Amino acid sequence: MRTRTQQLDTLVVGGGIAGLWILDRLVAHGHACALVEADTLGRGQTLWSQGILHGGVKYALAGTLTASAAGISEMPGRWTACLAGSPRDEDPDLSGVVVRSDHCHLWRTDSIASRVGMLGAKLGLAVTPTSVATQDRPVALREVPGSISRLDECVVDPVSLVRVFHDRHAERIARVPIDQQRWTIESDHVRFDTENGGVNASRVVLAAGNGNADIRAQLGLASNAMQVRDLHMVLVRGSLPPLNGHCTDGSKTRLTITSIDLHGGRRVWQVGGELAERGVEMDAPSLIAFAQRELRACLPGVEFTGCEWATYRAPRAEARTASGRRHDLPVVLEEGRVLTVWPSKLVLAPMAADIVADRFPATGSGAHAPAFESLEVPQVGAPPWDEPREWVSSATT
Repeated sequence: MRTRTQQLDTLVVGGGIAGLWILDRLVAHGHACALVEADTLGRGQTLWSQGILHGGVKYALAGTLTASAAGISEMPGRWTACLAGSPRDEDPDLSGVVVRSDHCHLWRTDSIASRVGMLGAKLGLAVTPTSVATQDRPVALREVPGSISRLDECVVDPVSLVRVFHDRHAERIARVPIDQQRWTIESDHVRFDTENGGVNASRVVLAAGNGNADIRAQLGLASNAMQVRDLHMVLVRGSLPPLNGHCTDGSKTRLTITSIDLHGGRRVWQVGGELAERGVEMDAPSLIAFAQRELRACLPGVEFTGCEWATYRAPRAEARTASGRRHDLPVVLEEGRVLTVWPSKLVLAPMAADIVADRFPATGSGAHAPAFESLEVPQVGAPPWDEPREWVSSATT
């Protein structure tokens, strides 16, 4: 960054999918805009996610089409257009993103509650489950009792998603560690200082997940606006069949599984859903043992001999609710010149960008932010299975 002070319309904070999509939208609207990230791009909630572009089926499992399910149901189609390189209006071209699968599967256990929940999942959504014939079942689901459904919801690779945005806007993105950031609110702008210079921004958009808390404190904003809820995810690595989808029990998503191809015919499964919520109270060995029982119960016929197991915690920063539950749709809190954004889910990033863009009218000037000349451009972060962690074999759990 130049030692002189730069003038910006908007400074976005946080290089996850919400911040990157907001940056892209504001640039398309002609704003002089830049983004600051404290670490690597996507590290945290974006790269911890499973990459499923949900269309609301999880919200409809109880048999009622809720307002949240209706709001989210248009998202898969919007993402699909971007991934195909034919986005609507100001949405980005995401044709460079790796799509792991163009669909998911939905299956149930043999419980009564699970059968009822599957009926609820078929009510009134833009993306609805369709039955899969016995001969067309994926290998992992061939011995599952009851019907199997297909959901035309994509599973994207979050690393390649972040990289596409990085490549679109590298000259507008800088890495500034959190301990080098200094924030103050002035009468007509927000001041951002680093060791190498400063920025005066007419407004700031905080989309930094857990990092929002520290910046809000520096700006003198309320500390009770957000909450952090944990997930304890499971990773399984070995000679596994491909599988992406949800095992349901009534209104619960008992397991959500996504698979990633490795070298030599090996795969990693990310396992979330209710298992990851219940796992918050467990240590890693206990959660692995629980996951092994759940996977064998929900996927009879899948062989896990020789697999390796690991876990990771994925805290999620959200707008606070009285009940402590997550908002189903994005929340944007506007406090003077500062907007704080909690997108709720990866799939809702376009909706979060819509809300922010509606607050900032398009300038039409085509203005660009000056380059961050003396600050490094942050790298794209690593997915959880490529980060250093302890893996254990089945024999040791």
